[in-house]
Amino acid sequence: MGLVGRTAELAVLKSAVPAAGLGIAVVTGEAGVGKTALAEEFSAGLGARGWRTVWARCPEDAPVAWPWQQVVEALGAELVVEDRFGLRQAVVSTVEAAAPVVVVLDDLHQADEETLAVLGAFTSRRLSGRVLVVVTSRVPVASEAVARALPVRVELGGLGEEAVGALVRSIARAADVRVIFARSGGNPFYVKELARLSAAGGDLRAVPAGVRDVVRHRLGALPAEVRTVLQQAAVLGRDVEVELLGLVAGSDVLDAVEAAIEAGFVVEVGPGPARFTHVLVRDTLYEELSLTRRARWHGAAAAALESVRPGTWSCWRTTTWRPGAREAAVRAGGRRR
Repeated sequence: MGLVGRTAELAVLKSAVPAAGLGIAVVTGEAGVGKTALAEEFSAGLGARGWRTVWARCPEDAPVAWPWQQVVEALGAELVVEDRFGLRQAVVSTVEAAAPVVVVLDDLHQADEETLAVLGAFTSRRLSGRVLVVVTSRVPVASEAVARALPVRVELGGLGEEAVGALVRSIARAADVRVIFARSGGNPFYVKELARLSAAGGDLRAVPAGVRDVVRHRLGALPAEVRTVLQQAAVLGRDVEVELLGLVAGSDVLDAVEAAIEAGFVVEVGPGPARFTHVLVRDTLYEELSLTRRARWHGAAAAALESVRPGTWSCWRTTTWRPGAREAAVRAGGRRR
């Protein structure tokens, strides 16, 4: 089915279309939230109105300014320059000559500095034609030039329950929408994967294979020590006290937690507490652990919790533990003594 639940966001993007010269729109949001789908729907609408549409993606480890090379080639031109200043001016001139044109730069969070510099070069010239640049990124765009251009900004969050229901029913009419909404957080990618799992007769308490693969790939980009801290956090549950996590890890975990926040795996909910962005992320990390390691870290968590908050252990274990974890942790905790 087509795009659902994004009427308001499309309206905001439409306000970025320039009456003359340059317009910039920045679409940000977590992985799987639908940034690319929104840009596709929006650019298709402009294409129907006579705008030329050019897409470029920013892959990891691409050559310098690779997205702009894609843009220029898509417009039927060729970049032959000897310096970076010439590169920037050549790209701007090529795009300007194709006006009215919308350029979509997808996954800009992976772009190199020169790609951002070329984007900034558009803001330093008064363009004769209508040019709209739409960028998608998981994080804010680190460009002062773009910020000074006052771009239209769209921050994508999860879909509402009604939109999730429409998306789920297009895949699995009998699926439990409330469960999928709760477990997905409205993230369209997670919604679709859970709906497919339901359609195949799977248990919605499980992590769909597609979600697990994506989370694993994203985790692979993190330093080993950050991955370990995230796994230890998963043992504590979706909501994590950083102080308690440090006791489980046996070291200061603040740097690792901040790295996890920057990578979009957890969010701060106050000075001390943190929360996994999605229960599916937490569950993926937890299920990757061997039973022995789970038991050891559960034991460490139990001992740490009793040391800082005596008497709260029994309440915590009933909300965060899986069946059989208590007995394993008691055994592990006994060995630690």
